[in-house]
Amino acid sequence: MDQTAPPVSPESRFAAYARSGDPSLLEGLMREHADQAYTQARRLLGRSDLAEDAVQDACVRLIDSAARYQPGIPFAAWFGRLVSLASIDQRRRRARHHRVITKAASLAPKAIDEPQRDRERDANEAQLEPLRAALAALPENYRTPLSLYYLAGLDRESIAQALGLRPGTVAVRLTRGIDRLRTSMARFGSACSAVALVDILGGMPSYAAEPSLHVALAGIATTPAAAGSVGGWSAAAKAVWMKLAAALAGTTVAVVGVVTGVAALHTAPAPAASSTNRATAALVRAMPADSWLAIPDTHLHDVAPPREQYPHIQGGGDVRGVIGSWSGGALDTKRDRLLVWGGGYSGYWGNEIYAFDIAAMRWERLTEPFPEPVLDAREANADGTPKSRGTYGGLAYLAHSDRFFAAGGCTGPATDVHAKGTWLFDLTAKQWIDRGVLAGGKGYGCCCAYDPSTRLVWFACDSTWGPGGLWTYDDQSDAWTKRHPDDNYEVSCALDSKRGVLMVVGRGHVFAYDLRASPVTKSEWTTSGGDAFVAKEKPGLDYDPVIDRIVGWHGGAVYALDPQTRIWTASAASGALDTTVNGIYGRWRYVPSLDVFIVATDTDANVHFYKPPK
Repeated sequence: MDQTAPPVSPESRFAAYARSGDPSLLEGLMREHADQAYTQARRLLGRSDLAEDAVQDACVRLIDSAARYQPGIPFAAWFGRLVSLASIDQRRRRARHHRVITKAASLAPKAIDEPQRDRERDANEAQLEPLRAALAALPENYRTPLSLYYLAGLDRESIAQALGLRPGTVAVRLTRGIDRLRTSMARFGSACSAVALVDILGGMPSYAAEPSLHVALAGIATTPAAAGSVGGWSAAAKAVWMKLAAALAGTTVAVVGVVTGVAALHTAPAPAASSTNRATAALVRAMPADSWLAIPDTHLHDVAPPREQYPHIQGGGDVRGVIGSWSGGALDTKRDRLLVWGGGYSGYWGNEIYAFDIAAMRWERLTEPFPEPVLDAREANADGTPKSRGTYGGLAYLAHSDRFFAAGGCTGPATDVHAKGTWLFDLTAKQWIDRGVLAGGKGYGCCCAYDPSTRLVWFACDSTWGPGGLWTYDDQSDAWTKRHPDDNYEVSCALDSKRGVLMVVGRGHVFAYDLRASPVTKSEWTTSGGDAFVAKEKPGLDYDPVIDRIVGWHGGAVYALDPQTRIWTASAASGALDTTVNGIYGRWRYVPSLDVFIVATDTDANVHFYKPPK
């Protein structure tokens, strides 16, 4: 695994983009700076539609300017300058358009004095040279704020952050700087009012402004100016997200839409499937290595059964128990869906199944809950469906038969009502199949992994509530077979499909079961670099075949275990969400179609994706 740290600052990322042309670097910058760019253009133009067009234009200029970028210049200032120029050009185009319309509609040609406008324009052009000379002659403490404000388009708060000043100090220096600039220009033979000077500064074309801007910015540290919130999801940021995603998915758009997605995209007719759905998945594919990505508005709670319609399933904690009450999940690889089923104990008694559709980036309720569950030791409801339960790690997707497997867990509400049956859910027919009392593991703290090569579920459990050890289940013959006697409790497991090894991790141990041996053998590994992760109970754990690592998470850093060296490597990526106190289990899954991991931690939290280093 390549452990080289990715570029962190906006300046280093844009410099890396200029060298490599890697679009993922530019996409991240656009998501972070889109809100500020739009706000800046909106302030300059006064209209949302014109601001959107200006930001599009600025992004095209950003691509074109990459080769000229100097890493000593703050990216926010560089991009802000381009937004300012694009806004000025937009205003001029708007003015020309207005002149054409007015001239065509007017019966009085004197209404628009074009020669006078030309003379004014020429006068402004004539003042550019003395303005550049006057700027260069200003003391740095005035020249730099003026350049950042009028040429780069930064607001006062951003300038204050970039220069380590108070916003009030910046305001004073801008005012005094204009006065000094007027005095300096007079010495160069070009006197003008403060209002005219501001107008000339704001309209200075790039060829005239660039030298002064470079001088002003060269000494500023690469700490980015205030560039908007990365973690928050404003309405504008969501619009940026979805429109950028549509471009990445291959929708026919202008090149500017590919970069920002801020403005309305002019798209070709989309196929029946939602282009937004495909687009968001494309954006996940474009994630940089070692990064987290939150999908906005993806709360499982939003698709829960209405409380007023199902008053008897709420338990003591409502639908939050589907995840919070020691419950897991499995990845439906045929449809690219994270399946979640849980509840039980005294938390929640609805037995509905949920699925997060990765292509659509939304939750759906696959089944309706049985409305009148009876809280006793029986495992099935009156309609033959299984009662809600804390499912722990006892869930798996059986790809060969397109079924959802469930065994073990606790149906509640008492803690000693452990599940004894084997259940399958036919995902095509959307029907539960009761396979009767299981011969293998039962109860709490179980974990399992599906092996597509043998079509078996490997199920590890504890003997406290029944026959413990390591078992296999064959759904075709409905047969349980004991493979190893040792118990496992409140741990998680993942199948290393390359080596045929079942890795079991948690509670301070790393065990490896050689599934190709006959009989199955077990060994404890001594690993390094991951003691903090290994010590946890009920982590998320899965195998990434692309990088050949066992990858786990339970809050904080993501850990990846190299089976060859037996060394864990911790991720330094920011953006991780809070973990689930009662365990992650199978709600952390590798998604082969996108080469990322998905995790759901709470019914009121957004779904997150993580892309490990490659």
